[in-house]
Amino acid sequence: MAYLSIEIRNQIINKINNNFSINKISKELNLAKSTIYYHYNKIKGKKFKEIEFNFNQKELGEFLGIFAGDGNFFHTSEEGYRIRFFVGYYEKDYSKNLKKLFFKIFNKNPWTWNNKSVIILQYKSKTLYNLLKKYLSWNGKKTYSINLTNLNHSKRFLIGFLKGLLDTDGYYNKNRNTIMFGTTSKNLNLQTNFILGKILNIKFSNYINYQKNRKPLYQTLIYGKYTYTLLKILKPRNPNKKLVSNNL
Repeated sequence: MAYLSIEIRNQIINKINNNFSINKISKELNLAKSTIYYHYNKIKGKKFKEIEFNFNQKELGEFLGIFAGDGNFFHTSEEGYRIRFFVGYYEKDYSKNLKKLFFKIFNKNPWTWNNKSVIILQYKSKTLYNLLKKYLSWNGKKTYSINLTNLNHSKRFLIGFLKGLLDTDGYYNKNRNTIMFGTTSKNLNLQTNFILGKILNIKFSNYINYQKNRKPLYQTLIYGKYTYTLLKILKPRNPNKKLVSNNL
């Protein structure tokens, strides 16, 4: 946490004691919400209740796929366990759908705000972190190594996982009627291909895109009638990934 002068600290404490909201204090003092919450927690204790789990297997798989695609984890002694999800600013409808899903499965709304070109949804919860580490494995930079700890899950779980991946890191080309999954995690690519081919009987092509000074990008391409079949199975939550009528 950045150093704060005694004057600023006193202003924060005074506003908290006068029941100013965290959002209002943050805007008035031009400070991060996490900084305000740190002081709020010291003065009044936790403001927000812990999350509760209320999901079925498909929803659990979807949440994990969303994190694997566009999630981020960070931990410090001051901020605790911070889990964030990033949605493109042009995908406002999807961010609204995510908020509804998260409230349904955790009985708690995420903190949400805009940051330049992205919409950020955030939870602070060790319980949620433990859930992620139970089902997902990564070392160092998440995008290079993220994958499910194993594939010994129900078909509904694995369908949900692919749905989350498609809604975040997947690409649906409506004009060419193709779907592309791309990842720098070799293991995630292998798992995606296994679910597509062995579980869902979807045919695909696999490519490795080598780029100078960057990690190889593993790409899985679905095309033709298999695009239609996969979209019917996954039922994407992201409006930009939903099946268009002229492909029926």
